[in-house]
Amino acid sequence: MINGQSKSILDQEFEIKFSLRSLKFLTYVGVFASVTVITCNTIMFSFGDTANWPQWALNLSYWAGSIVLAFAAVGFIPTYFALRLAGRFWVLASGGFLAYFLALGSSGHGSFFANYSIQQAIHNTPSIKELEALAVPLQTYNNFLLFAAVIFLFLGSVFYSVTVFTKKTMYPKWMALCNPFLIVVLISIPAMIEGAPSIVKIVSKGIGFHLGFILHYILTYNFIRSYLMKSSGEN
Repeated sequence: MINGQSKSILDQEFEIKFSLRSLKFLTYVGVFASVTVITCNTIMFSFGDTANWPQWALNLSYWAGSIVLAFAAVGFIPTYFALRLAGRFWVLASGGFLAYFLALGSSGHGSFFANYSIQQAIHNTPSIKELEALAVPLQTYNNFLLFAAVIFLFLGSVFYSVTVFTKKTMYPKWMALCNPFLIVVLISIPAMIEGAPSIVKIVSKGIGFHLGFILHYILTYNFIRSYLMKSSGEN
């Protein structure tokens, strides 16, 4: 019995440490991917309006958004882990909307790249009527894609906050206020202020959604670690 109990405790400690290492790795991947996208977008926005964006900067943002952004979704896996005590419905509702938001983000970067490239071509050669005709539906699609992405981010964040505040999770209750949508709104405010310095607007646009994700990823891992350590009886 003693040997069996000791083995059980050792197995539990191993599972906790293994889980933490895995979750830490996923957090690093999410943070690194988000920092990469932030860097590329900030470089692009630093050139001013779309007509002034050089092609290499536009390409950089396109590849970062279309390829690297997919890895940022990995950073939300610890969030699902932290919510799992609340039950399957709440985990899937929160995680599903947030994951779909990031999927739209990857496709959105590709679509925005095509739209901006066409706008630049029209700016340089305004006599090409075919490009002008193509720009209108593409701009409409981009607006719809952005609207849909914001809606899914909002829904995922609402389910996340309700879950954290009303259910048992690995988060403290105050983390209900630290949802991705609310963080994004707060970060985006400087870019909407007309009198704000240009450097402030550039940084606000560049960090956009992703700084909120980085904060969420790091806080999530720390709370999971604290919860598992307390559950195992460690200080």
